[in-house]
Amino acid sequence: MKKILLISCLFLVGCSGSSVKEAPLKMSYSTQVNRFSGVRYSIIEITSLSNDLVIKDVRLNKGNCVIRKMMLANGKIEELFPMKLTYGNSIKRTATCKKILEAEVVTNDGSWVFTWN
Repeated sequence: MKKILLISCLFLVGCSGSSVKEAPLKMSYSTQVNRFSGVRYSIIEITSLSNDLVIKDVRLNKGNCVIRKMMLANGKIEELFPMKLTYGNSIKRTATCKKILEAEVVTNDGSWVFTWN
């Protein structure tokens, strides 16, 4: 019985190592009110903690909140993804929802989910 308990403890200690991978990015969000229309909207900011991060997709509120595309100076609509970021660089985008509860970010290094209350 003691051997089984000892083996179980060693197994649990061996499995509790730092195998959880840290996200290669930071994500935050804030809200603002459009001063002309009075409509509240969200702003997301993604900052790279990796030197070669490629953001493949971002899903807000399980796909129920859309990230707005921006019109470029030449009149073309900007493609949101994929987007490459180097260490310390960030992007900000506006979204159609008033409150973001969850964001799933898909990158070349895996997927991460961020949640807010």
